Amino acid sequence: MQPYGNSKILVDEDTPAITFWRAPVMTAMNLASIPPLYGVAWLAVESGGNVCAVGELTATGPDGYPREVGLFQIYNPDDFRALGASPAEILDGVCAIPPPGARQHKASDGGWADGSQRNPQHQVAPLTEAQIARNVALGVALVQMKQRQVAPWLQRAGAAWSGPDYWSLVKSYHGWPPIANHWLGVVAQHLGRAPSGWMEFRATLAAIEPTANFNAALKEQTPLYRGLENAEWTGFHVEAA
Repeated sequence: MQPYGNSKILVDEDTPAITFWRAPVMTAMNLASIPPLYGVAWLAVESGGNVCAVGELTATGPDGYPREVGLFQIYNPDDFRALGASPAEILDGVCAIPPPGARQHKASDGGWADGSQRNPQHQVAPLTEAQIARNVALGVALVQMKQRQVAPWLQRAGAAWSGPDYWSLVKSYHGWPPIANHWLGVVAQHLGRAPSGWMEFRATLAAIEPTANFNAALKEQTPLYRGLENAEWTGFHVEAA
C-alpha cells in the first residue's frame, strides 16, 4: 500500500472486512459530497471493517455500553446523542458483547462474569440490509458532524483549507479535538498567520510542542501524536480518489 502524507500508520485496506464495506460506504459518502475513499479510510483505521469493534472494553459510557463503538468508532455518549442514535442499535443481536447489566469484564483473563471466553468484538449474526444501511448512514452523519464542529476553528485561525489538509483536520476532531480547537490557533499565533495547510501546521506544531513528535522511548505515544497520525493517514486518502 502507498503511504499518505507523512503518517507512519499502516493498515491493510484489502482485507475482506474492509472490502465488504467499500461499495456502500463510497456510494453514501459520494452522495454526501465527502471524498469516497476518505470514508473507507476512516473505518479502516478505526475498526478494520469490524462492525463490532469497540474501544477499551473497560471504558463505558453512562448507559453501560463501550465508549467507542462500531465501524467509525462513534463516541458514547456525546456523538451518539448528537446523532440521535445509540450503541444498542449497532451491537445488540449482532455482536458477542452482551448488553449492559449482563456483563462484567474480567481484565485478568479477558472473559466475562458468566465464565465465557468469547471475543466480545466478534460478530455472531449476519447484518441485515437495513443494518448495513444504518451503519453506513451513521458514518456519513458522523463525518458531517465533525465538519460542522471544525468549521469555527478554521475560521478563527483564518485557514481556508481544502483537499487533504481540510479532511485531515476534520478527522482530527474525531480522534483528538484539541488539534483543531486548540493547537490550530496556537500555530496560527506562532506564525502570525494561518498555516498554509496540514503539512505546515504539523511541522510547526512539531517544532514548538514536544508531545506532537514521535518518541521511541515511549511504549505508547501521546494522544496528540496519535491524533495527528490518525488524522493525516485518513485525510490524505482523498488524494487517491
